[in-house]
Amino acid sequence: MAQAGKPVTHSSLQSLLWGPERGSQREHLRVLISTLRKKLEDDPAHPVYLMTHSHFGYFFRAAHTAATQ
Repeated sequence: MAQAGKPVTHSSLQSLLWGPERGSQREHLRVLISTLRKKLEDDPAHPVYLMTHSHFGYFFRAAHTAATQ
């Protein structure tokens, strides 16, 4: 997890997932993140691993960092 803790922009994720020609898929990205949280998090409503960086994107919090929260 070399990139853990480093936020990734919404547009970068969208481009990686659906390609640059697809335009804005912000709602699709939110649904995908929600689905991932349901699989990864003990309580998806209060995530500790897959975090939102407000108005920017998302980041993955390393397990050892999340355990101290």
